[in-house]
Amino acid sequence: MSAPRREMEGRAAAAVLAGIALLGLAVRLYRLDAVSYDLDEYLSVRLVNMPSLGDFFRTFSFWAPDNVAPFFAAQYLAAQLFDNPERGMRLMSTAFGVGGILLAHAVGARAFGRRAGLVAAWCFALSPMQWWFAQSGRSSTFSNMAALASLYALLRLLETPRARGWLAALG
Repeated sequence: MSAPRREMEGRAAAAVLAGIALLGLAVRLYRLDAVSYDLDEYLSVRLVNMPSLGDFFRTFSFWAPDNVAPFFAAQYLAAQLFDNPERGMRLMSTAFGVGGILLAHAVGARAFGRRAGLVAAWCFALSPMQWWFAQSGRSSTFSNMAALASLYALLRLLETPRARGWLAALG
């Protein structure tokens, strides 16, 4: 295959991936404000409504000392960007969900080729479980994205082993 044709196919695949990511974003945003909170999200709602970061950390360390503090701190800071903190809390999960779509593509493409990467992105974008995760205030979308990033780093490392690559894969 000629270089211009490969480049054209690469651009077409990038356009398809962008469309899949936008579709995934649209379904994750659909009725976002109408989704009710589950009992385990109540702590997140309380935390993002704390008046200061200090109050947030004091409350978090008391009520959730065994949870992922960096995620909830980022969630608190993201929520402060909006006049409706609960919307900001959920939009952060939505952003991680869209990041997961892109990383599902990267993993699929690295392991099995460009077409498989697009299929993986499509499946991730339209998975009802992923929609639900992205519309919640939980750390599930962050965990999914971190797992996919780690898997991608491992796949790259297996192709071209380097000492610092092991640090990225294990980090």
